[in-house]
Amino acid sequence: CGWRRAWKPLAVLAVMVGLFQISGPLLSSVAVNDAATRLGVNDRAVAAQMVGDSSVSANPLRAMLERSDNGRFGIFEAGINSMTTWQDWTFGKGLWSSNDAWSCSLHWYPEHLHSVFLDALVRGGIPALAGLLFLLAWGMWRVIVLARRGEELWLMLVSFGICGLMFDGDSAFGLLTVPRYEPLLLWVPLVMASARFTVIDRRQAD
Repeated sequence: CGWRRAWKPLAVLAVMVGLFQISGPLLSSVAVNDAATRLGVNDRAVAAQMVGDSSVSANPLRAMLERSDNGRFGIFEAGINSMTTWQDWTFGKGLWSSNDAWSCSLHWYPEHLHSVFLDALVRGGIPALAGLLFLLAWGMWRVIVLARRGEELWLMLVSFGICGLMFDGDSAFGLLTVPRYEPLLLWVPLVMASARFTVIDRRQAD
């Protein structure tokens, strides 16, 4: 029966939502206490203002829904609209180009394009995006082979990384410039899965 198989994933989802609801205010409270201690402030309200947007006093799920896309679609539109010449589409604006090349049309200053795929297109043009997609397709093929052999963990981790980097992260190769943790969500499991595939493939060849 489908329900007999589905209850475990649904139970895990319910536990995750519960932990999300509990941990948000708890971690915010810890952050406020830490800020108050470091800054020598006795008033928690003042300390909470210093912590800023990272403080969620209650109902994190509601705060997440109200946050919506947090301006991402506007950022994506600004990135695409910045590609105005054939040179932009062919060579991009450069890996180390200033964010002013695409952010001037926005009423705020985002730190990055919030998508490794869009970042590859804007900074490296169509060839860079094609190269990134080819690299991911090659890695995903190995991950799928492992999943068919009974090692589904890599497929889940890599799929999570790809979905996450669709809507967050700077350059997919940001570790070579300004380090950000987002690429690790993809590259770590993808490289580990690729290494695992190579080991198994060599054993079978022997």
